[in-house]
Amino acid sequence: MPDALPRSDPALPEHCERIVLARYRDARARGLAHAAALAEAANLLWALRPSLPTGMTRRAVEDIVARDRQA
Repeated sequence: MPDALPRSDPALPEHCERIVLARYRDARARGLAHAAALAEAANLLWALRPSLPTGMTRRAVEDIVARDRQA
């Protein structure tokens, strides 16, 4: 039975965030749409951290990109 308690997202190491952001930027530079670039970066993040659920990788990439846009 699934755990009913909310779980906090595990913190990603800074080097993972840099690599994933670089993949997103590269995908955008190659002409991919925002959603496709997010998907590509999320796939890379999942490859780097396979213990993360797929939905969490997408959300993490969205957060990384949003923080970068604010900076």
